[in-house]
Amino acid sequence: MRWCFYGHDLHGLVMGPDGRIYFSMGDRGFNVTTKEGGQLEGVDRGGVFRCWPDGTGLELFHQGLRNPQCLAFNEWGDLFTGDNNCDWGDRARVVYVAEQGDSGWRQDVQSLDDRGPWTREHIWETLKAVPGKTQDGGVGALDRPACFLPPIEYVGDGPSGLRFYPGTGESHEYDGHLFLVDFVGSGAKVHAFKPEPAGAGFAMGHNVVYYDGVTVTDVAWGYDGRLYMADWGGGWSPNLNGVVLVAKNDAVHADAGEAAAIAQVKGIFAQGFAGRPDAELVGMLGHRDSRVRLEAQHELAKRDSALAAVTGVAKDAGASKLARVHAVWCVGEMSRRSAGHAAGLVPLLSDADAEVRTQAVKTLGDLAWDAA
Repeated sequence: MRWCFYGHDLHGLVMGPDGRIYFSMGDRGFNVTTKEGGQLEGVDRGGVFRCWPDGTGLELFHQGLRNPQCLAFNEWGDLFTGDNNCDWGDRARVVYVAEQGDSGWRQDVQSLDDRGPWTREHIWETLKAVPGKTQDGGVGALDRPACFLPPIEYVGDGPSGLRFYPGTGESHEYDGHLFLVDFVGSGAKVHAFKPEPAGAGFAMGHNVVYYDGVTVTDVAWGYDGRLYMADWGGGWSPNLNGVVLVAKNDAVHADAGEAAAIAQVKGIFAQGFAGRPDAELVGMLGHRDSRVRLEAQHELAKRDSALAAVTGVAKDAGASKLARVHAVWCVGEMSRRSAGHAAGLVPLLSDADAEVRTQAVKTLGDLAWDAA
């Protein structure tokens, strides 16, 4: 631990689609001994880590971040965060948290008058903003270090809470969107945006201000289809004024079909997943709500009895893409107990669907890496 700004510390625990816990650390830095006796050290930077629920397998997933408050996966298992500026003309950024990536921030430059290479070498900037980079994405004379990954886009001024819209409770306009809180001390906005694939990374797609008002710091989607917002209470210092606000789209909730979908999700979570038969859970892998899909996947992953059915969904070209992807992830989780289970994913390396191929490669590669 070293001197740094207040609050640049541990944040943002989220369960990943692979069954690991992901979390973030600000640029107070890290120096930790893992359960297996390894050493992870980065005293001048923040990053994203992951481990298994029992604390084993702790590893640095992404580094070079300043203060990543929250993490969120989209429906395809891509991880994102918001990272703050350093108060020297740079801007807050949405970052694609790529495995083994480095976003380039080092806390040492905070004390330099011009923030050193962070600004001089355009490390914080998007590719389209860097001198020599053509607006249509051409290579040009790229004037930034190639070893650091560029952000997706500039969004807000004080990135805080971040959540993926699960698919129930709002207009379909927000399907596939992330909701990012922009906290500035005197107020806050909630941005809703959709990252769109662009080459090996992402570009900013649809982006709107969903909420503009009091000092919200975090948001969460309830199983009742409403958006819960934590109001800090104003200012930057700890205080006793915080409250929880609740918002809902009345038009969506008044629609009979959407109201039924919201009620179904609420009922599913009230009952839980452990007591449901394999076939019912397999059917949930393609549910419209990402939370239902993930919980069904994680429950099925505990059951070897479901291996054949889940592998069948992964291979079924007629099944929905989301169901197939969750089935791939589920088989990956099962294969942690028995490596032989992964054999069913090998044919998917030549599947006609690019997303299914991608997830099969990632899952098999992850299993092979851990086994090495």
